Amino acid sequence: MKYGDATMGQFEAVINKLGGMDGLHRFLAGESTIMPQVHKFLGQMREIVLKRSTRSSSIQTRKGLWVSSEFDRLVGSGKATKLQETKIRSFDLIKSANDAEIRGELPKDHSFQATEIRGVLEALISLQPDGEDGFLLTNGYWNLFYVVGADGEVCVVRVVWYAHDREWGVLARPLDDDRWYGGYRVLSATA
Repeated sequence: MKYGDATMGQFEAVINKLGGMDGLHRFLAGESTIMPQVHKFLGQMREIVLKRSTRSSSIQTRKGLWVSSEFDRLVGSGKATKLQETKIRSFDLIKSANDAEIRGELPKDHSFQATEIRGVLEALISLQPDGEDGFLLTNGYWNLFYVVGADGEVCVVRVVWYAHDREWGVLARPLDDDRWYGGYRVLSATA
């Protein structure tokens, strides 16, 4: 074996870093990549490619998913959209940071548009409908998306898996100086 000194625990750790078996399969299929860490607040970059969908996506409260009224207010209730093939990057926060510090380390065009975020969220959540391991965190920590809302202002959309209730939560709030904890995940649009 080429890497005979590696332990099974190390192989398992690598698979966990890739997002479990689904992440490993996406990585091997060339649908995701890993980049080295070069930031003060953001850890390793991962990528996923969401395939184009022909069905419209209007993310709203239903069994297994709760959407806050703040999400609709800040992002806009918007019409259903069809997801185009979309590449998304994720970074885990390696230490606490506020919105300005996080956004300062993200790519220039990191914000999602209000017209696309519903399709992106629907696609990502559909990959982990019952809180399985995957691209989104399911450990009770937030997955953060910066979104240009219907009013043109950027807000932060927070997605979390509520294990006790067995459902996803989608919330939003305006940007502020509060700090997000290390271990949260930040997702970024790609230009």
